[in-house]
Amino acid sequence: MASPLATSALQTPAPVVSNVEITTDAGSDSTYHLDQEIRVQVTFNADIQVSWSSPSGSSKLALVFGTDTVQASLDYVENERLMAFRYYVALSDMDSDGLSIPTDALTGTIKSADGTVDAMLGLGSHAVTNDRAHKVDGSSTTVPSITRVSWGYHRDSLYTAGERIIVWVYWDAKVRVHRDTGGQQDAQLMLRIGTETRRASLFSTHGLGTAFDYHVQASDRDSDGISIAANALTGTITLRSDSMTSANMNLGSHAVTNYAGAKWTGAGARRSRACS
Repeated sequence: MASPLATSALQTPAPVVSNVEITTDAGSDSTYHLDQEIRVQVTFNADIQVSWSSPSGSSKLALVFGTDTVQASLDYVENERLMAFRYYVALSDMDSDGLSIPTDALTGTIKSADGTVDAMLGLGSHAVTNDRAHKVDGSSTTVPSITRVSWGYHRDSLYTAGERIIVWVYWDAKVRVHRDTGGQQDAQLMLRIGTETRRASLFSTHGLGTAFDYHVQASDRDSDGISIAANALTGTITLRSDSMTSANMNLGSHAVTNYAGAKWTGAGARRSRACS
């Protein structure tokens, strides 16, 4: 029979918070405005097990704006130690001194990797008090702008007839895509395939992203790779909570010229390698 001392020595140590970091940039005025995203990462010193469906719900992280407390939602867990939270600024949010994250901000069911020991949720010295680089003013707006363009997963760089290409356009604030007079989503993304211009249609919005898709036609040919011009995005897109604030839809430096990861041969059988 093992001695109490030996049992204690074998017990899994409780994971402890080792870092808290606000990972978003509040811009030149150090202030988040209406519909902009605040992201915070909480890292533990050991692998953890996070419950997404505990009786109290998934983990939350409290953010303090002035005298008000809001809850940032868990977005994902990375490398079994890092928890990423996000929050979108609401109209009533205000903090001219900078947001705070108190020591007891983290809640939820978080355990050691083997599930035997509860993690210690206190932030301790990693708590944040009035971070002036991260102020909040939900009563003001900024023009939503594009921050990046990315591509949906595909097994290689060669697309053939009937296959679907997905392009994600990401913004620095949540946006709303408005419908035309017929009730249809009117936003489109123009793709340059060889000498032809094709229209990718909006099919999804999630978080800060708007996704467009296009199905390859038999006549499509482009051995150099797809291009997307700076003025390729069309339609009516505004700030999500303020339809009077139109988005800047110019891709600017995020425009794409001959993207090697998306080459096209509309006809014929799939080949094992992309065109060069």
